[in-house]
Amino acid sequence: MNAEQLRQQFAYDPLTGAIERRDKSRKRRPHTGTVNQRKDTAYRALCVDHRKVYAHRAAWMIVHGDIPPGMVIDHINGDGLDNRMCNLRLVTKTVNQQNRRSLRAGALHGVISHRGGFAVYACNKYRGWTKDFFEACCIRKSVDAKNGHHFGQMGAA
Repeated sequence: MNAEQLRQQFAYDPLTGAIERRDKSRKRRPHTGTVNQRKDTAYRALCVDHRKVYAHRAAWMIVHGDIPPGMVIDHINGDGLDNRMCNLRLVTKTVNQQNRRSLRAGALHGVISHRGGFAVYACNKYRGWTKDFFEACCIRKSVDAKNGHHFGQMGAA
């Protein structure tokens, strides 16, 4: 599936994130109502030539063209159903994983419960252990800041 094929079949509104089929005479619904659950988030999906294409990828391709190899589309606010162009960005898989939200509300990736306290991992290395959750989060954030990763949202690391 390339960008030109998507542009021919779908209309995209960058302000609302809505994607509609151009050919409304088909028996299919004109909007993308399918929501696929994946682990800790949900994404809208389109059926294009009997293949599933995620709506955030389709939206990016309609506006900017094909997605380069090794790159993915990231939802900046972490909401997989928010496909407004201001919420999408082209990043590497590594950056996308760093922006991923934890399965435990309020926790950072790399801060895990361990032996009555919290162990801290960052950049694939053990960074320390503390009894205080807030201190563990501070350790994780300071390592991220030293390595140039700055994220303003709680739950993203």
